[in-house]
Amino acid sequence: MAEAFTVHHKELADDYWTTTSVLKHKLLDAEWFIGLLTMMTVTTLGLVVWGYWKLHALPKKHAAHTGQPKLVFWLCMLGFFYNNLWIAAVLIVVTDWSKISQWLKRGQTA
Repeated sequence: MAEAFTVHHKELADDYWTTTSVLKHKLLDAEWFIGLLTMMTVTTLGLVVWGYWKLHALPKKHAAHTGQPKLVFWLCMLGFFYNNLWIAAVLIVVTDWSKISQWLKRGQTA
């Protein structure tokens, strides 16, 4: 017998790999169940895309509060292709540039 039919040096019967669950004929062959699985899959994928879009558009939404709306916009757009750029856009949006500027000016005068 072939190696595939030997487990722990014991040979397996030929029907070992062909037995199926009791649920297969009752549940997996039912049209309503396959339809339910399809709808759940489509809904889940739709929610993932929607959530990613909402998260991805967050910096663009708040770009008006910063001085770099075009930079934030292009980082968001490029973030679709290079995944980590939208993180830079979020950091630009949430950074208080006036406080950083004041801190840098204090450091130069001291």
